[in-house]
Amino acid sequence: MVISLYQSKLTGILAALWMTKNLCQYISVPSRKVTLGCDGLSALDRATPQSLHIKMDTLSHDIIGAIQNLKQLYPVEWSFKYFASHQVDASPVANLDRWGRLKMEADLLAINYYYL
Repeated sequence: MVISLYQSKLTGILAALWMTKNLCQYISVPSRKVTLGCDGLSALDRATPQSLHIKMDTLSHDIIGAIQNLKQLYPVEWSFKYFASHQVDASPVANLDRWGRLKMEADLLAINYYYL
């Protein structure tokens, strides 16, 4: 089985929504507004539609459906933010915004985890 980058991004969105939902249920969270950032624009577009109707021939419709169902089941105000990948290649770290720095940190953690 080959998993595409698109499917990986969707699965990451689903995992983040699920973990946030469980965290909010486990502890008292004063604000139920969550912003989730992703560098996969097509995955974000598929994860954030207003319509809950997903055609069966849509690529990764099962993951998209799970994302939509999870967003409806739990009263969190979700917002999604796109940010470009590999920003550090084009700009010094000091010039990156918060999202760019967090993306760089996540990439470094992933690389360190992968090569352990």
